[in-house]
Amino acid sequence: MKKSQLTFAVLRLPLDLVTLFTAFYLAYFLRGSVEIPQTTVYMWPITQYAKFILALLPVFILVFALEGLYDIKSQKRGLKFISSIFLGVSAGMAIMVLWIFFSRFLFFSRLIVVYAWIFGIIFVAIGRLLLNYLQRFLYKKGIGLKRVLVIGDGGQGKKITNLIKGNPSLGFKLIKEVDRNAILKLNQIKNRHPFEEIILADPNLPEKEAFKVLEFCEEHNLEFMMTPNIFRSKTTNVEIGAISSYPMIEFKKTPLDNWGKVAKRFFDIIFSFIGLLILMPLFLIVAVITKLDSKGPIFFKHQRTGADKKTFYLIKFRSMVENAVSMYKNLAKKEEKSVFMPKIKHDPRITNFGRFLRATCIDELPQLFNVLLGQMSLVGPRPLTPEEFKKVEASEKKYCFTTYIKPGMTGLWQVSGRIELNDTERSSLDIYYVENWSPILDFWIILKTPLVLLKNRGIY
Repeated sequence: MKKSQLTFAVLRLPLDLVTLFTAFYLAYFLRGSVEIPQTTVYMWPITQYAKFILALLPVFILVFALEGLYDIKSQKRGLKFISSIFLGVSAGMAIMVLWIFFSRFLFFSRLIVVYAWIFGIIFVAIGRLLLNYLQRFLYKKGIGLKRVLVIGDGGQGKKITNLIKGNPSLGFKLIKEVDRNAILKLNQIKNRHPFEEIILADPNLPEKEAFKVLEFCEEHNLEFMMTPNIFRSKTTNVEIGAISSYPMIEFKKTPLDNWGKVAKRFFDIIFSFIGLLILMPLFLIVAVITKLDSKGPIFFKHQRTGADKKTFYLIKFRSMVENAVSMYKNLAKKEEKSVFMPKIKHDPRITNFGRFLRATCIDELPQLFNVLLGQMSLVGPRPLTPEEFKKVEASEKKYCFTTYIKPGMTGLWQVSGRIELNDTERSSLDIYYVENWSPILDFWIILKTPLVLLKNRGIY
C-alpha cells in the first residue's frame, strides 16, 4: 500500500474525534445559550461535560470501526458512505443513551442528545468529504498515485485501462498494458517500467498462469488484483458445513436465503401496501386521463418469467395504442438485433399521454400489485418475457441463476445505465445481483433509482 493511502486512512481517526467533539460542544452551546425560546434547565459545567464526552468518544470510534469506516482498501463511497456514517453515529448515540439510563446519573438535557446526533452526522460526513476531496486533489496533481501494470488486452483490460486513465482520483497511474504473453517477461518489464501493483484483467486466463503472476507479486512485494473467472465467481457464495462428521462445502445459489428471504418478503409487503395506499389518488387520475387520451384498457398485462421460471402477468399502465402488439413485428425489424426485445426509437405506437408516463416511469407503478401478490420484488433481476429468457439462457447458461430470486421493479442494471448497456452487461449485472445480494445493496439500489429516473436515462 502506498504511504499516501495509509496516511489518509490514519487521518480519518483523529478527524472523527475532532468532528464528534465539535458536534457535542456545539450541541451544548446551542442548548445553553442560543436556543429559542430560552428555558430554565440545569446544565453541567463545561468541564464536567467535556470529561463525559472524552470518555464516550472511544465508543464511537469502536462503532465506526465495526461499521467499516476505517477499512483502508474498501473505502465507502456514495450512499454506502452516507448510510455508514448515519448508522455509526446513531449506534454511538444509542449506546450513550443506554449508558445514561443504566448508570442512573442525572443528565441535564435530552435535547442535547438530539442536537449532538444531528451535528455528529453532518460534521463527520463533511470532515470525511473534505479529507476525500484533498486526497483526490493530490491524485489529480499526480501526488501519491499507485503505479500499476494491467495484464489483459481484451475487452475487460481495455475497460480497466480506460477507467484508470480517465479517473486519476481513483489513485492509480497506468504504467503499461500488456497481454498474457508478457507474463514470462514481468521481470524485464518491471526493470524498465517500475510498478507497485498488477491488475490481472483477463478472466479467461488459465489458473496456472494466474498463479505465476501471483507468485511474482509475492516475490517482489507487489500488490495483486484480478477479475474473477467463472469458477472464481461461483465460489463467492460458499458455506462450510458437515454431514455427520464429514466436512462439506456448499455452493450457495445466492446469499438471499433463510432469514434474508423472509426479511425481503416482509419489506416488499409493507412498502408495496403503503405505496399503493399513497398512490391510489394518482392511479385514479392516470386512469381517467388514459381513457380520455386513447381507446383501450387502463392497464396493460404482459407475460413475464418469474422465480423458479414460473410465468406471471406483469401489470403496467397502458402507454400505447390499442393495436400495439400487432404493429410491433414490423417496427422491430428495423432495430438492431438483440436477444432482448428491442426498444424502438421514436415509437409511433406510444400515445401522447403514454410518452409522459414512460418519461416519468409512472407506467411502472402498478407493478406494486405484482409485488404485493408475491410475483415480483421491489428490487431484483429484470422481468423478462419467456421468449427473451430462453434466448438469454441459450447464450448465457449462468443466467438461469436469476430465477432463484423474484424479478424486481428496479434493479442493478436499471441504475447502471439501462438501455446504454449491451446484452452481456445487462445479464452480468443481473447475475452479479443474485450472487451478491445483501440488504445494503437493495437499499443502495432503491435510493439510487429516483436519481436515475430524474436524469431520464434510457428513455426514448
